[in-house]
Amino acid sequence: MTQSLSSSAVGRLRQSDWDFAKEDTRYLTHSVHRYSSKFVPQIPRKLISELTTPGQLVLDNFVGSGTTLVEANLLGRASVGIDLNPIACMIAKSKIAPIDRQTLQKECEGLIIGARRDILHVRGQRSLDDGDYNLSPPMTQLLFDELRRWYFPRDLLELRIIKNHIDTIGDTRVRNFANVCFSEILRRSSRADSSYANLMINKKAKPKHKVFEYFQRQLSLASQRLSDFTHFCNLEFPPEVICGDARNLGFIPDCSFEMVISHPPYLAAVPYAEFMRLSLLWFGIDPKKIETQLMAGKRRRKDIVDRFTGDMVKVFNEMFRMLRHSGKCCVVIGNPESHGKIVQLNGILREQGESAGFDFEAEIARKRINMRKGKLRNEYILIFSK
Repeated sequence: MTQSLSSSAVGRLRQSDWDFAKEDTRYLTHSVHRYSSKFVPQIPRKLISELTTPGQLVLDNFVGSGTTLVEANLLGRASVGIDLNPIACMIAKSKIAPIDRQTLQKECEGLIIGARRDILHVRGQRSLDDGDYNLSPPMTQLLFDELRRWYFPRDLLELRIIKNHIDTIGDTRVRNFANVCFSEILRRSSRADSSYANLMINKKAKPKHKVFEYFQRQLSLASQRLSDFTHFCNLEFPPEVICGDARNLGFIPDCSFEMVISHPPYLAAVPYAEFMRLSLLWFGIDPKKIETQLMAGKRRRKDIVDRFTGDMVKVFNEMFRMLRHSGKCCVVIGNPESHGKIVQLNGILREQGESAGFDFEAEIARKRINMRKGKLRNEYILIFSK
C-alpha cells in the first residue's frame, strides 16, 4: 500500500507546475532575513505534503535559512535542520521559534527605548566618543578592525550600540530573533556596493545616518511575521536546528527519517561565506575559517568540482543511512558554471544517489523566477526512494 501511494504521489509531482511564478514566497517568517539562493517555500511544501504523512520526521541537511522547517511544521510534520554555517542556524532558529505576542512586544519595546536613548545621545555629540560602547564577545579586535573598512564611523557606532542592547536581552528566543534582525540590516548600513552578491566597497558611498531607523523598521516588520507564524504554527512538532556537517552526521541514528530534503550548495555559483561576511564578522566568526569548512568553499580553486562531487558522495551515503525503508530523498540542484564550463550536476548526483543504494524515481525540471542576477535559471528536483 505504501509503495503504491508513493508511486501515485510521484506521478502527481511530475504533472505539477513547479515554477510558482505568481506565488507569494515571503509569507510568515520566510522574509525575515535575506539568504542567497533561498529555497522557494512551495518546493518543500509540495514535496512534504505528497511524500509524507502527518507526524512523520523530515530532515533538511542543508537547512540554510530554515524554509523546509517552517513548511514541515505548518504541515504537521516533525523536522530537523542541519547546517555548517552558524549564521544560517541562527536565522533558521529565529524563524521557527514561536514567541507569544506580549513577550515579543515587551522585549522589543525595551530594546528600542534603550538603544534610541543612547543613539540620540551620540547623534547630539559633535565629536565621536565611542569609549562607552565596548566590543561584544566573542568579537575580537582583529575582526573588528576588518569591520572598520565597511562602515563609516558613526554608522559603526550605532550598530555597536544596538548590538550591545541586544546582548542584554534575557529571553534567548527574543535575543536570537533580535540578532537576526540586526544581521539583516548590516549590509544596508555598510559601504558595500548593493549590486553584487560578494562584498565590494562602493567608493561613492555616503554615511547612512539612519542605522537605528533601519533596525527599528526591520524589527517591527519581522515581529509581525513571527507573531503570524506563532499563531499558525503547530506546537506539537517543534523543529530542531543543529549546527553540523551533512558529510558526517554520525550522531544521528540509522533509519531516523521518513524523508530527506536536500538543497546542496550550487558548487561555485554562490559565494555563501562572502555573502554572509559582515554577519560572520559581527558575531565573532572568521569568514576565512568558514570558507575552508563549507562545501563548495574556496570556489575559485580549480579542483572545486572534484571536491564538491567527492563531498556529495559522503552526503548521499549519510542520507541513505539515516532514511527509513520506503522513505523518500529529494535533492534540489542546479547546473552551475565553473571555470568556463557547465557542470551537469543533475546527472552526476543521480548517479551518486544510485551508487549509494537509492532507487531513482523522477527528475523534475523547474525555472527559477524573479532572479535579479546569475546564470542558474533552471533547477532540477531529483526524487529517490530507499
